[in-house]
Amino acid sequence: MIDLVADDVAALDRDYVDAVVGGGRGHLASIVTERIGTGQVAVTVRATLRWTVDDPSLPTTVVVKVAATEPDTPERQRRSTTYRREVCFYRHLASRIATSVPACHHAAHDSASGGFTIVLDEVSGAVGDQLRGCTIAEAEAVVDAAVGLHAPTWADRTLTAFDWLHASDDESRRARVERYHLLLPGFTARYAAR
Repeated sequence: MIDLVADDVAALDRDYVDAVVGGGRGHLASIVTERIGTGQVAVTVRATLRWTVDDPSLPTTVVVKVAATEPDTPERQRRSTTYRREVCFYRHLASRIATSVPACHHAAHDSASGGFTIVLDEVSGAVGDQLRGCTIAEAEAVVDAAVGLHAPTWADRTLTAFDWLHASDDESRRARVERYHLLLPGFTARYAAR
């Protein structure tokens, strides 16, 4: 995969998408993007692609994730770590797990800017409602998927080579603990009755 990061949705033009999805062959005729998701961690769009050639290996829709667009803040830098981990998951681990994962056409992260871009096949399904909860069948499906996600790499010592899987230092661990302590009272107040 090439290390080409789109700074924002506007950078997802014909040349960019042709380079990361079409192999740079110049076959992308048009791209139309539609924002999906809530944008809490990243900006996510569905891109509808029209190609100049009839090639079933070229997708007609993809889901593209780029960095959230808020000004440079400590929150953006924290998200950059999340972005790097997601990119590295698709680059190094997705092929090793036993649960269904969308095909990844492109995954790149720029540590200097904190930006990232992931281009995935669109998959069918429904987004769960975290407040409504789920049925027993839905919960069982989630547990089965979690087993397929974790079991293939359980106790795999080769994962220690991936620095992106581990907290980098005591300071980052302390920062996470502080965030949890800040969020816990609001969480408890909101969900105590449940």
